[in-house]
Amino acid sequence: MRWRWEPEFIHTIRISRRLCKITWDYSALGAGVRQLTISIWSLLLGPITGYLGNRYSKKWMISGSLFLGGIGFLLLANAMTVKVSFMALWPGMVLMGITNGLVNPLLNSAGMEGVAVREMGMASGLINVFRQIGVTLGIVCLGLVQNKVYETYLTQHFSRVNMPHAAAKAIHQALVNAGPFSGHSIAFSSRLSQTPFGHAVQQIVWQAYANGTRAVSLAAAGIVIAGGLCAAFLMRNRKAH
Repeated sequence: MRWRWEPEFIHTIRISRRLCKITWDYSALGAGVRQLTISIWSLLLGPITGYLGNRYSKKWMISGSLFLGGIGFLLLANAMTVKVSFMALWPGMVLMGITNGLVNPLLNSAGMEGVAVREMGMASGLINVFRQIGVTLGIVCLGLVQNKVYETYLTQHFSRVNMPHAAAKAIHQALVNAGPFSGHSIAFSSRLSQTPFGHAVQQIVWQAYANGTRAVSLAAAGIVIAGGLCAAFLMRNRKAH
């Protein structure tokens, strides 16, 4: 199940870092403090998760936590607009942070349950291998979703900007090549901002980025909820006594 959660979590941290430092122009310290809403839960919930995992069913704790993370992604998708603010994002970030703090320790312990002592090294290695494969494939797939939605919106709406055709073609190609993260630097560069059509281009880039991030959040919500269903139906219910 690990591959169903970690790529989405990592991609969300990347998006939140981008929003904090570029979109809202926070300092490195300010961005880091605000990201505690999603990252601090691993520290706070680690000991509690171990205790609960020894007393209650890991199967239902993992499943319920993944559903909670799915709700967090849906809240993130709903908040992702051109005028997005940190206050609109933090509820979803908190839910995703809680999910990460609960799911990762439980998956580690559940994966090692029933493994003979002499096979624990091999089992731990297999868990880590599938973790790395899942993280890599997940981030690539989510990145492709965001890039596709971003590029599609730019292509459909860039022709509406009142600017010379040659300039429009060149700027559009530069924005597509830069992608949803680096395209912001081009759109809000001092050179483009001083042009008569700079504001229109910036609004299109903003909306393209918001649409791409919303699509990623919805895709991540679907994957995480599917992971919760898989945990509920496929994991063995071993309740510790």
